Amino acid sequence: MVRIRLRRMGMKHKPAYRVVIADSHAPRDGKFIETIGHYNPQAQPKVVFIKEDRARYWLSVGAQPSDTVVRLLKNLGVVDAEGKLIGEAPAKVEAPVKKAKKAVSKAAVAPVAVAAPVKAEAEAGEFAGSVRPLADGSAPEGYAIKGNQNSMLYHVPGSRYYNSTVAELWFDTVESAEAAGFRAPGQKSAE
Repeated sequence: MVRIRLRRMGMKHKPAYRVVIADSHAPRDGKFIETIGHYNPQAQPKVVFIKEDRARYWLSVGAQPSDTVVRLLKNLGVVDAEGKLIGEAPAKVEAPVKKAKKAVSKAAVAPVAVAAPVKAEAEAGEFAGSVRPLADGSAPEGYAIKGNQNSMLYHVPGSRYYNSTVAELWFDTVESAEAAGFRAPGQKSAE
């Protein structure tokens, strides 16, 4: 049997609920078929939102509302005190809409042109022996040491974090990186 009931959400001591369509054998917060609204009894004034058309549809196909949902639907004028549908059933009865996967054929995919690499001049950094990365993020020629300004660490090629570090500055030598106040990973800062 299909039920219209509340599914608890929110935090400890601050409950909020979703109004869901679920199998009667499913756990309270378990698998459900569709969400048709929400209810927040903690808000002032209490927040109740239920999609009336979906509630009417599920009631028309035999879904049984819980006592609390009957009270909420009664306040909205969808059902009477016994849980019976007020007014007519929806004119067009529709099942929940499922999203279809898009099928893309190889013929529909247009070829992508690859732009030729642009030779750009590196912008000088604020420290001696440093430059900013090129537009594509790569290192200018002659600068192989990566500098990270957030952590003030430098990374040399072959070091543990070299490949995963995004360079904010490139240095030409270790000495220029240290002169700029950067340190190698694992070294304590000189404070």
